[in-house]
Amino acid sequence: MLPAEATSSEATSTEATRTAATRCKRPWTMLARAVSVASLAAASATVSAAAAYAAEPPAVGPGAVAEEIADEAVSRQLESDRIPGAAVTVVADGRVVFSRGYGLADVDDARPVEAERTGFFPASVAKTFTATALGRLIGQGRLDPHADINEYLDDMQVPDTYPGTPVTAEHLLTHTGGFDNDVVGRASATGGGLQSLGRSVADAPPARVREPGSVVAYDNYGFALAGHLVEAITGKPFEQYVREAVLAPLGMDSTTLAQPRPTAVEASPATGYRPAGGGFEVARGQFGPWTPTGAGVVTTAADMGRFMVGQLGDDPALGPGVTARVQRQHFTQDDRVPGMAYAFAERSWDGRRVLVKDGDLPGFHSNLALVPEAGVGVFVTYNGDGVDGAAFWDAKELTRALIRGLVPPAPGEPEPGAEEPGAMGAGAVGNADRFAGTYRPSTVSSDSMMRFAGLTSAVQVRAERDGRIVTDGLSMDPAVGEQHWVQRSPGVFTEVGGPGRIAFADGVLAGAGPEATAYERLAWYEVPGPHLIAVGAAAVVLLLAAAGYPAVVAWERWRGARTQAGTSRRGRAQSGARLAAWLAGVLGVVFACQFAVLVADGNALSERVLLGSPLLTSLPWVGAALALPVAGTVVAAPAAWVRGWWAAPGRVAYTVVAAGGVVFVGIAAYYGLVGLPGFPG
Repeated sequence: MLPAEATSSEATSTEATRTAATRCKRPWTMLARAVSVASLAAASATVSAAAAYAAEPPAVGPGAVAEEIADEAVSRQLESDRIPGAAVTVVADGRVVFSRGYGLADVDDARPVEAERTGFFPASVAKTFTATALGRLIGQGRLDPHADINEYLDDMQVPDTYPGTPVTAEHLLTHTGGFDNDVVGRASATGGGLQSLGRSVADAPPARVREPGSVVAYDNYGFALAGHLVEAITGKPFEQYVREAVLAPLGMDSTTLAQPRPTAVEASPATGYRPAGGGFEVARGQFGPWTPTGAGVVTTAADMGRFMVGQLGDDPALGPGVTARVQRQHFTQDDRVPGMAYAFAERSWDGRRVLVKDGDLPGFHSNLALVPEAGVGVFVTYNGDGVDGAAFWDAKELTRALIRGLVPPAPGEPEPGAEEPGAMGAGAVGNADRFAGTYRPSTVSSDSMMRFAGLTSAVQVRAERDGRIVTDGLSMDPAVGEQHWVQRSPGVFTEVGGPGRIAFADGVLAGAGPEATAYERLAWYEVPGPHLIAVGAAAVVLLLAAAGYPAVVAWERWRGARTQAGTSRRGRAQSGARLAAWLAGVLGVVFACQFAVLVADGNALSERVLLGSPLLTSLPWVGAALALPVAGTVVAAPAAWVRGWWAAPGRVAYTVVAAGGVVFVGIAAYYGLVGLPGFPG
């Protein structure tokens, strides 16, 4: 139990947001985000303050502790990271002890955030509603979590790609269904005119790329399918059943899953933003037919407090044992590290089991964390992406700080940052060498154009002489690059000076990174580093071809070298070969420029992916068009040598262009960026 509350209640308050005038440009990265130096220093201060609370529990109640941590951290985050508003709710001792809004819900009309009234898009945090709904059906005996889901579906069937290993509800709720990760065009800018949930999951299912239950890989389609399973079993629309079975029993009257949002819901929704110049730009893409994944769901910080109280108190209104069923571990990639509950990911913070669920949509970033053994829950949400996507990490940083401030470390747990004894030492260097290599997140698509996310999301692992390993790219914290790890037992490593714990088995790294994500070791030819170097060199070659061949033709004409040769059969062949090389160069430059514009702003990239922006969806068309003249150069290059076209330097240059085009198209195709509708690259 936590100390009793010193005050009678926590009053809801708001304060105006303050924004920095600094103009910032967001570099491309799908999975890692950078934050400003000021923000990083602030994050360290937040964690230090929380650690001080944990080390010496204050005499005041948990609400006062939460207030001090949240007020200082959120006010600073909104100003330094240019986020319009936020809301925080903390639960302890079976009740809401702190709930407060900060900043602005809407920049244009200066409407403040109110914890009780302002609606936020919690995004994937709403997957916990879906899990609770299915947990109730399991408890009622209406759903067997280990049965083939095809037994419940009449309007569609999941292909039997892996005979003998059907997809089950357990797989769907733990992100282990084995479906490919393809969310291109799955969202909508408005909540109107949407396809039904059942139709949307039946019409365009992603490829099945893994055997169910083999590898955890965050799966939005799987949760959408789980929601349709609710419809198939109950005969009710998904949003109606969740309203009746989850929201209403908990008194979550300001939460809705309906799209468009009904006027009867009294929450006044916040607007999501991303920084643009000296101001803000409205973010789009929060709606869509996949409601069970969080699309279109609106809730308030106060309602999330009610949800957390219900989860931590095993509220009988949800059904006997439902929350316990949802919260216990149902899958682990490696039993030596935390795994997955239903929707929630397990974490170990200071020796305590913590259940977390984050949610991110354009303009909205949220984090939910429960510590069941301590009865503590935290929900934080922001209505802005922040500079360089800072809100993504801000939500996690604040959640961790609040938990550490309210829940002391488990008995015998080392102080945060202290190095644990018991390393295997230099004698284990041979074992450490076995784990060195490049690993790719399991969430990277294998079958769609989103495969290009693998270009920048790989994790490097190298072994050191003393039996330790170093990872680069594994931490979600943008302030952290390399992490050093000590081997505690064969294949199990703990972070030096940090809380991390990872395990290796069968070429899979587990225990770190984003929730519901494992890392699979790549073969040498799959490593993205050499791909980036090769495609960069090829792009330079194509750029030179685009600019060079017109210059060569102009020079020849100026010198009078092109006389009647251009009208002969041989001359026409040479001209056609040069035209193919020039077209390859031009289309290669167009492709490269379009890709650069697409990924230049990571905040906007998220929106473009979810909405299926033509800037993204037309890129494979450009790649396919580029492949045609490149094929022409491949045919013409040998002919140039056999038939003696041009002087030797000209033939060498042409061969280099043909080779550059092949490399460029080949790598683009490998990453899913060459193809036509119905024929993905």
